[in-house]
Amino acid sequence: MYILVPLIIIIWGILFYRLYLLFFPSETLVITQGEIIIANTNTSFKKDTFNLIDNYRDPFLGKRETSVEKPEKLSLSVPVNIGKKTNSLQWPSVSYTGMVKKEKSILPLAFIHINGNEHLVRQGDKIEGILLKKVYKDSIEVVFEKEKKVISK
Repeated sequence: MYILVPLIIIIWGILFYRLYLLFFPSETLVITQGEIIIANTNTSFKKDTFNLIDNYRDPFLGKRETSVEKPEKLSLSVPVNIGKKTNSLQWPSVSYTGMVKKEKSILPLAFIHINGNEHLVRQGDKIEGILLKKVYKDSIEVVFEKEKKVISK
């Protein structure tokens, strides 16, 4: 009895410890000559890619399908008026590289390249005829002569 009770406590302790590590993984911190490296004990998973090959026998019909019928195109009976755009607007070259936001500031600053020149612009500012309407982490919304575009990184 004196040996069995401590043995059961040790076994249950090991079991609860392993369950704890399963649900709450720990991160270890490794410091080497001024560099801080955080080594996560979780295993990282790579995205699994595959191609689906569907040249198998139909389980219900018992034969292989060799040709796939294409659905017929639907035709519209109502005529559609397609008007040509008379004013073709020439946009300048605009690219979005990133944003910066201070803790106390409400509006973020965006790094924008317009015709090769880099600008640091707040939301609502107008530079070279381009108005910065909205700033997101991965894109911006700009307006040029009443035409709106969303430009991503």
